Amino acid sequence: MNGGFGIGEYVQVLSSDYTSIPIWTDGRNDDGSLSIMSAFSPIAPSSKVERMQSVTSGLNITSITPNPANAKIDVSFSLSLQSSVSIFLINMLGEKVLSINPEIYESGLHTITLPLANLSSGSYILRVESAGGFSDRTLNIMK
Repeated sequence: MNGGFGIGEYVQVLSSDYTSIPIWTDGRNDDGSLSIMSAFSPIAPSSKVERMQSVTSGLNITSITPNPANAKIDVSFSLSLQSSVSIFLINMLGEKVLSINPEIYESGLHTITLPLANLSSGSYILRVESAGGFSDRTLNIMK
C-alpha cells in the first residue's frame, strides 16, 4: 500500500487553443490500485509562456533585470557543469535579433550585461543555450 500518499505520475499533457488536459496515474485510494485521471483546465486566450527550460540541462536563468528593460539588461544564469554557453534574443516572429558568441563558463552563477539600445519596444524571448540544453524567459523592452 502507499500509506495514504497519493502517488501520481503525469504521462501526458495535451492542449488546444483554449484547454489544457493533463493525464496522469493516481494511487490515492491506498488499496494498491492505480487510476488513470485527467483534468480539463481552461486557458485564457491571452495566456503566454513565461518560462520554458529543460529539466535535465543543469542550466537555469536565475534572473533578468530590469524587466521591462530599456537600454540594457543583466542576465544571471547558473550551470551545474562547465559548458559552452550562447545567448540569443528572439523576436515574436522567431528571428534572432541579438546573438552573443559562445563562451566557456565554469559551473556556478554568472551574470552578463546585454545591450538593448538598438532594439525596439516589444516582447522578446531570451534564450540561454548550453551543451546540455536551453532555458527561455520572456523579456519586455519599453523605450
